[in-house]
Amino acid sequence: MIVKRGISDLCTFSLLRTLKRISCDSNQRNLFYLNFNSNTCRAQETFLPLTNLCSKRTYHLNCNNKNKSYFKIKMKDYQMISMYQNGHSLEMKQCNHSYSKMAKIIDGKRIAQEIRGELKQKVTEWVAQGHRPPQLTAILVGEDTASQTYVRNKMQAAKEVGIASQTINLPTTITEDELLDKINELNDSDLVDGILVQLPLPNHINERRICNSVSCEKDVDGFNEKNVGRLCLDMNTLIPCTPLGVQELIKRENIETFGKNVVVVGRSKNVGMPIAMLMHADGRNDTSAMDATVTICHRFTPPEQLAVFCRLADIVITATGVPGLIKADMIKPGACIIDVGITRITDENGKAKLVGDADFDNVRKVAGHITPVPGGVGPMTVAMLMKNTFIAAKNLAGHQRPESPVSNNSSNVSC
Repeated sequence: MIVKRGISDLCTFSLLRTLKRISCDSNQRNLFYLNFNSNTCRAQETFLPLTNLCSKRTYHLNCNNKNKSYFKIKMKDYQMISMYQNGHSLEMKQCNHSYSKMAKIIDGKRIAQEIRGELKQKVTEWVAQGHRPPQLTAILVGEDTASQTYVRNKMQAAKEVGIASQTINLPTTITEDELLDKINELNDSDLVDGILVQLPLPNHINERRICNSVSCEKDVDGFNEKNVGRLCLDMNTLIPCTPLGVQELIKRENIETFGKNVVVVGRSKNVGMPIAMLMHADGRNDTSAMDATVTICHRFTPPEQLAVFCRLADIVITATGVPGLIKADMIKPGACIIDVGITRITDENGKAKLVGDADFDNVRKVAGHITPVPGGVGPMTVAMLMKNTFIAAKNLAGHQRPESPVSNNSSNVSC
């Protein structure tokens, strides 16, 4: 639907960075373009009358049948900096995706180290009170090199904060029932506080069934469907580590979420969807309030719509594993970009490197905050696993329903 508007209807400080030609009528006098309206917080197709449309893309605007003088408008990026509704006069300047300064890089390594230090102190105090150290058990099926590295890093992190840990290595040929039996043994053990099953599992094993078999009190990955359900209801629970790490980054950087627009790109059940649920968590309930307005985009979201949603967002959280998906012209100046994606690529020199979903070098020229890859969300995931393990140990010692990692409240509902 084309909305016909005169220039006087445009909003003060509306962003014309998205100015682009959509269509033009046969007599080359009327242009349809995409405009962001700050009054309605919507991108809309707008009718723009032109007295001349030349190959140089320099236009003179005709508003209410009175010729007015404007700066040249080119079909690229501009930002309106001043507008007088009564006089129909506009001032524009070229924007070129620039921001007043380069985005602040959110140092996930530093923040994760701070959290580990805080946790180490809490574990030390816990043990000094007469409790045994929390105990984390990892199950590793097969000999996947990446999985072995991930588990080794988790065990090293546990050691650093004073959490006891062990890894159970199982062959790729193990049956699903045999794996379930091993998990049940750990569920019944009073010496185990946290259980994680390293994913992915061999194709002949049902991952969902395995994740649901882990006792929800010991489910430090937060993948049990009961814990996921409680998260959906804004109830205290053990939360998946990567989404929890994203939330912690946002909180520790003092990035406002209340009433803000958040776009989550990616809807995976272990990352994208839990992140979206955390972002719109209701502050009136048990979990830590984020109270954002959340839009979820995924592989079937048209690229042009993804760009529109991102331009409206105060915070963009992307978790797709598609390098370069989020570009500078999709970002609202000053927005926060949390890049969860991680992909190994080969650079122009033939060397392997890790990259995220965002075009980092260009996006940081527009954004206000941005996480790097690597060194952003990744370290937070491991730190949150340690935090979940300590919480699980305290809950089991008190025979309580799991305390939320983001709340001091507790619930007596049985898992």
